[in-house]
Amino acid sequence: MPKRSSQKHHAPQPTDQLSGSEVSSILGIHRNTLQRMVALKTLVHDGETGGGRRYWLRSSVDAYRLGTLTTATVWYIQSSLLQELVVKVQTGHRILGQTAASIPLAATSRAGCLSLLLTFIEKSEPHAIALPASAAGLPTAAVITEICRTHGVPVIFFPC
Repeated sequence: MPKRSSQKHHAPQPTDQLSGSEVSSILGIHRNTLQRMVALKTLVHDGETGGGRRYWLRSSVDAYRLGTLTTATVWYIQSSLLQELVVKVQTGHRILGQTAASIPLAATSRAGCLSLLLTFIEKSEPHAIALPASAAGLPTAAVITEICRTHGVPVIFFPC
């Protein structure tokens, strides 16, 4: 006759506290990778136990798996002077699961806008830049893509 388990099993709850080992198992990563993610603030823990051990809530781990905890921003161009590079999205919308925001380009000339854009790429080191897919063959887009490549910034050609 099989022994009865002394523990009662319950369905996972969003408020369940998970240890690092459990989170690593759920995400399919090594514990060292999880520690690196914590150090880089890619996945922030929800608190610490009385013994000083980190824990994550199941709801936070699930949200991370769905891509809703990522804090990266995909930047796009919103300027009437660079009309061929404008992506038709609004601030706060999502591009590939990341928050979209427009690059501040307060200039009165096309050259001024391009200068501000290149300065933004160099100084801010954005997570990614979105350009319209229709601009892929344009010389201006090629220059922006090359500058982004040299600074390690991915370019997303977004269908408009």
